[in-house]
Amino acid sequence: MIKEFVTFLAVNRGYSDGTCRGYENDLRDFQRWAVRYAHLDRWSNVTDDMLNDYVNDLVNNEKKPATIKRRISAIRTFYNWARQQHKIDRNPAKYTSTPKLAKRLPKTIDLAAIHATVYDKGIDYQTRGLIAMMIETGMRITEARTITGASIDRKEQSIKVVGKGNKERIVYYGCVTANYLDKHYKEGRIFDYEDRDARYRIWEAISKHSTRNDVSSHQLRHTYATKMVEQGMQLYTLGLLMGHSDTRTTEKYLALDQQHIKQEYASRAMQI
Repeated sequence: MIKEFVTFLAVNRGYSDGTCRGYENDLRDFQRWAVRYAHLDRWSNVTDDMLNDYVNDLVNNEKKPATIKRRISAIRTFYNWARQQHKIDRNPAKYTSTPKLAKRLPKTIDLAAIHATVYDKGIDYQTRGLIAMMIETGMRITEARTITGASIDRKEQSIKVVGKGNKERIVYYGCVTANYLDKHYKEGRIFDYEDRDARYRIWEAISKHSTRNDVSSHQLRHTYATKMVEQGMQLYTLGLLMGHSDTRTTEKYLALDQQHIKQEYASRAMQI
């Protein structure tokens, strides 16, 4: 039944291969636990108490709260699907509680390091163009590296993006990306990199100008969002530009902005 569920996620929800593998791995983990500890061989026999025992076992084995939450979410989504398919008549994971997550603020990259990277002619021009496009649009790495000329409106300086779940949205870019496209525009894919290569090149390029060694491509997206909030963009607008389906995802950048405000105040507060 797991394979059928994963196929549903890929075909009907448009989930990526990586996301589908994540769901399958989480479900297989619980399946192994259920067979080993409760001798279960049918999904319909899983109870609320068994799932609570599973959570307790994960906690005792020092699994991170985020990991536990993700696994229970996968099980809950699986059972919701199974109910819709009339394979099971109830969802035992509906009320399963998980450890609370500590609020983690998104990591960002210093704009000076990004600026120095984009204008460093010793770095491959495609890498610099990809970084510029991501910081000016807030796109995910997969969205940006697979952009084609056909999806770009150079007059409006906009790009039609197909994001998670095959949802379309429009993003806008600035002068650096515009200059890059003036020189390197083509009808097909703008960037030739595949996923792992793109991520490595971005890390290598920015690390050259950053004091941190843990920079990543996704932090460009966090940096874009944070700067937009700092400059007064409404969360609803930012959510649309970033392709967020849940406003709570966007609200974390407001928390980051409040931290920035506090730091700015602390560094400039009057002493009396």
